Amino acid sequence: KKNQLEMKNLNLNLPLIAWNNEQSNMGVDFTMGEKGKVNVQATVDNLKKKYQIDLKTQDIDIQPITSYTTDYFDVKSLNGLLTSDLRIIGDLNEVINISITGNSTITGLSVLDGRSETIISSPKISVGIKDINLKSFHFGFGKIETNEPHFLVVRDKDMTNLERFILPYFSADTVSNATVTSTAVETPVTYSIDTILVNNGLISIADNTLNRPFRYDLNDLNMTMTGLTESASQIPVVFSTKLNNKGELSGKTVWSMVDFMNIEMDAKIKRMDVLSFSPYSEYYIASPITQGWFDYDFSLKMSATKLLNTNKVKVQELEFGKRTKDTTAMKVPVRLGLYLMK
Repeated sequence: KKNQLEMKNLNLNLPLIAWNNEQSNMGVDFTMGEKGKVNVQATVDNLKKKYQIDLKTQDIDIQPITSYTTDYFDVKSLNGLLTSDLRIIGDLNEVINISITGNSTITGLSVLDGRSETIISSPKISVGIKDINLKSFHFGFGKIETNEPHFLVVRDKDMTNLERFILPYFSADTVSNATVTSTAVETPVTYSIDTILVNNGLISIADNTLNRPFRYDLNDLNMTMTGLTESASQIPVVFSTKLNNKGELSGKTVWSMVDFMNIEMDAKIKRMDVLSFSPYSEYYIASPITQGWFDYDFSLKMSATKLLNTNKVKVQELEFGKRTKDTTAMKVPVRLGLYLMK
């Protein structure tokens, strides 16, 4: 990878070294990058064969790990500063028996794809770690919170930017395709996340496949998800967002990790301006939308054997302009159809 990391101002503290020590302590601190700081305090209990490591980092630049992600993602640059406070408890007799608790924060996160477009960014992402245990393969988190995240979705004629971003992951790899024979018993992975919070997010959507570009924003996006585990039967999600700064979308859904056919959802769209979707009407029916408002009440209750779905649609003041010269359009009597609907 031709990656180089420098650790400067290295300080090592070994208070006591003796052949009959019941406990050993060690302290290390150093700087990494321009302003990153690392502090490690370790205690080894020689009688119980246990150790504890308190690891603290401040403003560590995550950019150097970019080269290790290129095998999986079409990423040009991964930027941000990592601050963490972790406690690692392990067993000297059982290497894999490691438990991790604490919290981490990344500030100024930005992910640039291969086209140098910022596909994901957030001023701050914080993660609370309740218990990560490598022996039992359990990954337990408290609250995961992201503030003002920005997510870019672009549709081009060949593929979307998201498909292009994960393309390296699906490319042929002789290592991943190799057949591996193992007699070891696999430990099932378990996980839990108490709460996932998205505050004041923004999803920018662009479609470059039409005769003129389509741009749309889901702004002021807020979402709360609670009780996510691999065996949770009910996971509630509450969400709300503005539709291109005008309309509103809000709702609640409850879904299951055990049975994906078991889902309930209630959602409402209020006063969505359909004028924003004129590039589609011009492309398909050669008629621009000059005005119109859309309201929608949606309710769904579904299981593996039953489905109850109610929809209430209301379109107000919809009007089309003069026919355009778009050659991609279908020949349909738009004005007659709109007149009959009214």
